[in-house]
Amino acid sequence: MRIISWNCRGLGNTSTVRQGKQIALFWKPDFFFILETRLTKGRGRQILSNWGFTGCSEVPREGLSGGLALGWLWDGPKIGGWLLDVSILFQNRHFIHSQITNMQGEVFTVTFLYGHPNLAHRHLIWNELQTFGREITQRWVCIGDFNQVLQETDKLTFKDNTFVGNLQLQQALSDLCLIPIDSKGLPFTWMNKRQGDDFVMEKLDRAFANTEWMEHFPHTVVRNLPIIRSDHGPIILDTDLPQQFRHRPFRFEWMWTTHPDCATIINSAWSKTHTGSYAYIFGKKLTTVRDALRRWNKEVFGKVETEIAKKKEELKYLQENINSVADVRRESEQREQLDQLLHREEILWSQKARKE
Repeated sequence: MRIISWNCRGLGNTSTVRQGKQIALFWKPDFFFILETRLTKGRGRQILSNWGFTGCSEVPREGLSGGLALGWLWDGPKIGGWLLDVSILFQNRHFIHSQITNMQGEVFTVTFLYGHPNLAHRHLIWNELQTFGREITQRWVCIGDFNQVLQETDKLTFKDNTFVGNLQLQQALSDLCLIPIDSKGLPFTWMNKRQGDDFVMEKLDRAFANTEWMEHFPHTVVRNLPIIRSDHGPIILDTDLPQQFRHRPFRFEWMWTTHPDCATIINSAWSKTHTGSYAYIFGKKLTTVRDALRRWNKEVFGKVETEIAKKKEELKYLQENINSVADVRRESEQREQLDQLLHREEILWSQKARKE
């Protein structure tokens, strides 16, 4: 099982929507939890459907803030899917509380959480979590943006490191027998993107599970991804050991269809003449189209994609190793360069709009 949680800080612009879809396509999560969507009713469902999710639950924004959306993939038993049913037990502006049943009839509880941004009200969220959490007897995981650090090492600052509110969350987790799931990647999941001594990073997004969950999924791990456009980075929960690297199979990219030359490339490759049996000719045509698309992708998009991948790795390294104000400046410069590359990529994909 793979779950992604991401505080996107608003899905009202095409750049963030495109980034979310790229995350979904690349990581292929079973569940994608989006926080602070700032969307009206129905828009979250529409976007998640466009990202490829077959099931959705959403909590609309209140005023101009908040909003939650949860998408999931229901493949069904006919095509080998593992997910049989998702039941939303209840939801509000801070929780989407769900019960999941797999094909073997095993039941899991997954709570998607958004901690209150106001410290004065945050304890109310922990109280609500305890109220329904005490009734849970099966395997349970809780994931999201808690808006709260737990300990001193969860915060990076160049000023006096003071924080409050952690004891109340620690007590709630202890009462519910929830333990933190080990995380890999960046040590922090949020940054204020300020400069100099005002720079702050914190670990706000995380996952906790009970012993029943960890006994059933002993290899569960959370990966913290780089922070790019939102001030939060996505986190990914995996219940299985990551697969070893293998050669990436060919995959038709939906974005290719937005380029005016895509159809021409396919038609030209498909129309090439081959001799042999019908099955052989069909296979050769598919191979010819695949190779043509690969060459075209490398020529038209490959340079930008390669640069973006390189910049993301460099940004990841910098965000993992911030120790001084000079490091903050280098991280900011790198993130700005990456943002420029992402903007260039968006321009490339706007060819269809210009054509129309």
